[in-house]
Amino acid sequence: MNSDKAVPSPTAASPSTAATPGSSDSAFGAAEPVSAASWWVRHPDLAPDSVRRAQVLFDQKGEGDQSWPVVGTGKYDKVIVVITCNAATHYRVELGSAVDPDQIWTEGDSCGGPNINTYESPAIDRSSPPVTVHVTAPANTKYFVTLYGLTAAKPLPTTTP
Repeated sequence: MNSDKAVPSPTAASPSTAATPGSSDSAFGAAEPVSAASWWVRHPDLAPDSVRRAQVLFDQKGEGDQSWPVVGTGKYDKVIVVITCNAATHYRVELGSAVDPDQIWTEGDSCGGPNINTYESPAIDRSSPPVTVHVTAPANTKYFVTLYGLTAAKPLPTTTP
């Protein structure tokens, strides 16, 4: 596996067969997709630690294949990518720079649950940060794609006796 191209890892939200209040299942199955950013604001206890430390850079509703410009990624060390769909389907999200149109990407078999998956990018090249986001999904698939900017955690200061 190339270090800058990986599949998402599951968050702390656990799967179940029935939607229970506060479970990630309540983010899926509706006719319209749910923004992960909005959902985690309502359920902060289920948000991954990295998301709690990050800043929302982009939160856009889309359908099928779409591309958008994105700004502000160069101020951060990494980007977290989240996509939630209204149905279980294969997806691919690419973040491109002026030099490399698919500089960072993630894909998976289901952005429609049961977990809300996150992908944390490798370190961003601040001289050529991502400037576009492109989602590949089947026609009529509705989704929200969310990007978070993440600054590397600074170590706690040490004191000497």
